[in-house]
Amino acid sequence: MKDSLVNELIEPILLAHNQDLDKVALEEKLFEDPFTSMLTLELMEGILVDNVEGVIIKMRELKGLGIHFSIDDFGPGYSSLAYLIKFPLDQLKIDKSFFDEIGKDNDDDQIIIETIIAMADRLRFNS
Repeated sequence: MKDSLVNELIEPILLAHNQDLDKVALEEKLFEDPFTSMLTLELMEGILVDNVEGVIIKMRELKGLGIHFSIDDFGPGYSSLAYLIKFPLDQLKIDKSFFDEIGKDNDDDQIIIETIIAMADRLRFNS
């Protein structure tokens, strides 16, 4: 994944609506913009989604148009680790709260950060 020029934070619920994507209009709009392949949509990690399969289908359609996906503030929320396999993700962004505690009372936060990075590498996410 190229470095993103545009990161847009979205709630997965916006992808869960049962409306079909107007792929032709979307493709025309995206191809007008030479930076489309540098767009990353960031999903909020803590948001629960009822229509997971519908979201996955729409994410795959958008990925087919060159859009990338990231999970924002990964770690402190309630998402299932299974989502990391189900959703077509490109990147994890570790929540800042883990970094704020490094070097304080114990090494737990650093261990969690290292574990998340190792897991993301194994899942072939870009960092």
